[in-house]
Amino acid sequence: MHDSVVAICNAMKFVKSSPSRFEKFEKGVEREKIQNKWLVVLDMPTRWNSTYLMLASSLKFVKAFDRLDDEDRHYQNYFMEDENEQKRIKPPRFEDWENAKEVRAHVLQKHAADSASAATPRRLVSLSTIKEFKDVLTLKNRGSVLLSSMTPMVLLVARIIFK
Repeated sequence: MHDSVVAICNAMKFVKSSPSRFEKFEKGVEREKIQNKWLVVLDMPTRWNSTYLMLASSLKFVKAFDRLDDEDRHYQNYFMEDENEQKRIKPPRFEDWENAKEVRAHVLQKHAADSASAATPRRLVSLSTIKEFKDVLTLKNRGSVLLSSMTPMVLLVARIIFK
């Protein structure tokens, strides 16, 4: 699951890394007739919900990313380059997009459950979600949190943020 999220994040980084790359991506969006006013959203480790936003926005452009993979050798070469002295994870494939849908559905389900149990209907983040992310920060700072008490989604976000 982690590799799927990283593969999608790398694809987003490629598209956002230069105006010419973004322009090629936009042409693919037009050719695939994808009607969307959202643009791709890059994952930002400092924002707790950015991984979800990145996955949600990228899922709307799967065909455009596939077209980029088929037609742009620079896109393919990007995934063969080193990043932090390691090879990048491959471009996202079908199973990666399916995993992204699963993560998105899990977050939506948790958010809906948290919102339903919240005292005020407009509360966006429940106390349980805040507590889980506090535990993630504790894990980073002290390294001594009981991992089994965290939900899989929080563990996934922790791995992405604190790798």
